Amino acid sequence: MKKFNTIIRHLSHINTLSQISSLLSWDQETYMPPDAINARASQLQVMAGLIHDEWQSDELKNELNQYFDFTSYTIDDSLSSEEYSFIKELSSTWIRNTRLTKSLVQELTKATTTAQHAWASARKNDDFATFAPYLKNVIDLTREKIKQLGSNDHPYNTLLDEFEPGMTVNELDNIFTPLKNETINFLNEYSPSTPPSINGPFDYEQQLIYSKELMTMLGYDTKRGRLDISTHPFTIDIHPNDVRITTRINTNYLMESISSTIHEVGHGLYEQGLDPQWAGTPYGSARSMGIHESQSRLWEIFIGQSLPFWEGQLDRLQTLFPSTKSNSAMDFHQHCRTIKPHWCRVESDIITYNLHIILRYECEKALFSNELDVDMLPEFWNQKMNDYLGIKSLTPAKGCLQDVHWSAGLFGYFPSYTLGTLIAAELFKHLSKLFFPIDQKIRNGEFKPIKDWLNEHIHFQGSKKTTHQLLDDLGISYNPASFLNSFIP
Repeated sequence: MKKFNTIIRHLSHINTLSQISSLLSWDQETYMPPDAINARASQLQVMAGLIHDEWQSDELKNELNQYFDFTSYTIDDSLSSEEYSFIKELSSTWIRNTRLTKSLVQELTKATTTAQHAWASARKNDDFATFAPYLKNVIDLTREKIKQLGSNDHPYNTLLDEFEPGMTVNELDNIFTPLKNETINFLNEYSPSTPPSINGPFDYEQQLIYSKELMTMLGYDTKRGRLDISTHPFTIDIHPNDVRITTRINTNYLMESISSTIHEVGHGLYEQGLDPQWAGTPYGSARSMGIHESQSRLWEIFIGQSLPFWEGQLDRLQTLFPSTKSNSAMDFHQHCRTIKPHWCRVESDIITYNLHIILRYECEKALFSNELDVDMLPEFWNQKMNDYLGIKSLTPAKGCLQDVHWSAGLFGYFPSYTLGTLIAAELFKHLSKLFFPIDQKIRNGEFKPIKDWLNEHIHFQGSKKTTHQLLDDLGISYNPASFLNSFIP
């Protein structure tokens, strides 16, 4: 596709600026001194403006105009299928970036940077009131973002499109409503059992050692990435050769670091597995956050919480954490898989986890439909926690302050977790047939064949296919009934 060389050079320049912004964001969440937040917000604001200017350049527009009609929004039908897909992804990204004003992009960048800092403090102090003004500002700016981008049928569709291209509220409701209703019906008749105790404390440094061992075992390339600690675990995709992940360590709860590390490794494997030929272009980027989350949920839940995984890891765990010597592999497995409602999303079992996501989705829809004021968010949240999970009287830190996403302006992201979980469930069934007996590979730590298959069939594909094309080619669909039948006793 040499005809696109000029476009690709321009995209590479934009991507280099984005990489610098990503490094600044990574540093903010890991090593930046707290009092540097205002300076960092200004730095990121300037970078956002520079990136916006590059998307607005006449040079890029003129090059793209050779293949994309800006009046009819149609693509040159003489292009090959690969060329057509490239221009389709680029034009979609170009439209999204050029419809937004530079001032809004910069304001939103500064607002989310300071809001994330305010969120971390509010969460620590269990104080929603101090965070509310920052959240209101981010929401107001996001409403302006929707206005500038335009909305179809529902304002939330515009936010969804950033993370799940083509997904709509109607389609999501058709997936989430039966999943929610059937899960609640099950919980109303289910008597939760008490999971086996995994007693600590668990040494901080030993947990960090084990997290790094897990990274290597699962195939994460440490020459192209690193692991650090943050308040909320995340993966940042600076470049396929620089993919950084973080985890969170709790000396009283071993599963937090194990689960977080495996989850983020799943994201990291996807980013490291993208086609390097198209690095820095929309065509070479991850398909959607639902596909992204399917990779992290696959490794975290379907592999990393399976009985064969704990059987293979038990000796090492008991060496690093002597307090677990009385525990069996089945204890670890049952501890992870016991169905019991919990206030914390990331500590929830695979069944009730989806209710946490649907709750957040419903909060976001209400906020952007002007049916909910920010000040009423804690009460709205707590009512749904009671209705769906039977959990009452949560403080803000255990309620609507537990996630970083809203402070970062990531409205529309949460549905991807459940979409990814549904995909991961079907994907694991597919892998179980391909790598039969898969239990033996997991028990023996033979993860390379699984990783290599995912690299070829999902990671390397980037955005060359639409979400539906990618899933169709894999024989996978969003299937709430199949998911529930697999996990509900």
